[in-house]
Amino acid sequence: GAAGAAWSCTMAVGAVVENLCLQARALCYACEVDYFPAPQTAPLWAARLRWFRTEIEADPLAAAIPERHTDRRFPFKGPVADTTLQILAEQAGRYPAALVVLKDTARRTALRLLRQAESLRFRYSPLHQELFSHVRWEAGWQGACHEGLAPASGAVEAPMSPRFKSLRHWRVMSALNRLGTAAPLGPPVGAGVV
Repeated sequence: GAAGAAWSCTMAVGAVVENLCLQARALCYACEVDYFPAPQTAPLWAARLRWFRTEIEADPLAAAIPERHTDRRFPFKGPVADTTLQILAEQAGRYPAALVVLKDTARRTALRLLRQAESLRFRYSPLHQELFSHVRWEAGWQGACHEGLAPASGAVEAPMSPRFKSLRHWRVMSALNRLGTAAPLGPPVGAGVV
């Protein structure tokens, strides 16, 4: 469980750092990243970033930041077709980026770790609170928001949406955890992970 959470958090923090660097270049700033700058005194510090003005050319990937998302819809429709992967690879080849497709053992390992990390969010109060404190319920189940997490981004099925909202109360979640509901709440995110 802890390994899955650490792996998932490392990926998430890495994505944030990448986006910050990309956007900085679009604003004519270079970004210097020092990963895990104080492991002894501040082990939770993932990175220290420093920006400075530069005339460096903007990275074309910066324009893609607003379009980044994860498709969490269910049911999953099977593996990604080879033709689709080829199109994705061609698109990725237009930028200084690489497309990595997880298959077989690597894919199963990644999904297992992601499931564990997702489940931990519902089993432990601090992680549960961190998740639900960012949900902006006022955005509704169809809308989006500029800050925080819109309920729609979780792709919760319509019949489950009222129940999911009730899970924001730790007392309710804690009671359900005693009945063994935490594991099913960690869905196999990205069954078609690429």
